[in-house]
Amino acid sequence: IGFDDCYTWIHQTYTATDDCGNETTVVRNINIVDNTPPVIVYEPADITIECDQPFPTDAPIFSDNCDDNLTVVLTTEVEGDCPYIWTYTWTATDDCDNSVSVTRIITVVDTTAPVIDEYELEIYVSCELVEGCMLSATDNCDLVVDIEVSDQIEFSGGCLGTLYRSCTAYDECGNSASAMQIIHIIDEVAPALVNIPADITVACGDPIPPVSNDVFATDNCDPEVDISFTQTQTGTTCPYDIIREWVAIDQCLNITTAMQTIHVTNVGPVEENPCAGDLNDDGIVNLTDLLVLTAYFGCAGECGPADINNDGNVNITDFLIFNSFFGLICP
Repeated sequence: IGFDDCYTWIHQTYTATDDCGNETTVVRNINIVDNTPPVIVYEPADITIECDQPFPTDAPIFSDNCDDNLTVVLTTEVEGDCPYIWTYTWTATDDCDNSVSVTRIITVVDTTAPVIDEYELEIYVSCELVEGCMLSATDNCDLVVDIEVSDQIEFSGGCLGTLYRSCTAYDECGNSASAMQIIHIIDEVAPALVNIPADITVACGDPIPPVSNDVFATDNCDPEVDISFTQTQTGTTCPYDIIREWVAIDQCLNITTAMQTIHVTNVGPVEENPCAGDLNDDGIVNLTDLLVLTAYFGCAGECGPADINNDGNVNITDFLIFNSFFGLICP
């Protein structure tokens, strides 16, 4: 007897012998082969399932007339995006390479629309945040749901009006769900004034700086903010102040005001005489000097260092000038 992975053969020798020892020999060879493929005992049927249903796991069952340990190989292929078509193919092979295949088609569909998450029907939103849908949605199959504005109507009301907006959520299979929201557009942010010049001090008789021509305003909602300018003067003789004021108003009447004060005094800017406020000659302009100045307030005639602008009087003008020196350290 001999055999390999598939074939088995039997070599038989028959010998006949008579009483006188004469004999005859006959040889017989028996080859045992397997030409029969495996048999399908159970074949799972094609099936259609929803995308959130469990995927079927049952497999075909095979048997063979000779081989008790068949080799079964599974291959899969998927096509399409909605529905998804899965093709499962099992191939059973015996030791003699006889084989049989079973194919099962699993169709995965999605017939369930997304669900709009809970939301407020009526909301108030700043103007810069109204772009795009403000709703969200979930889906039984898609992890990310596209949601977009499908329609909107704008009405007057409030400052910037009201939107009646419809948003629609779509899943990958085209199922959709819509919701409507009332959006009141508001603007509670005041404009910002840019390039406002700083306060300055100029000496009496010196030229007054011209009005700045590069002041402008920015706003979160209004691309063209109205700016008004006014200039007032506290007096006509030195010392006096010139007050320049810019006012920005957006379309929702939010207001921003900024000012520049030009102090016109009998002395030049601080940089010209940084020690003019050092009344006690200790090298620093501080509270002690202010006490000296206060003691001389109202003095007329010989007022010593308290008469900072040398006009023969110690009055409010000297206090205004002193304030511009306060905290300075003399060189």
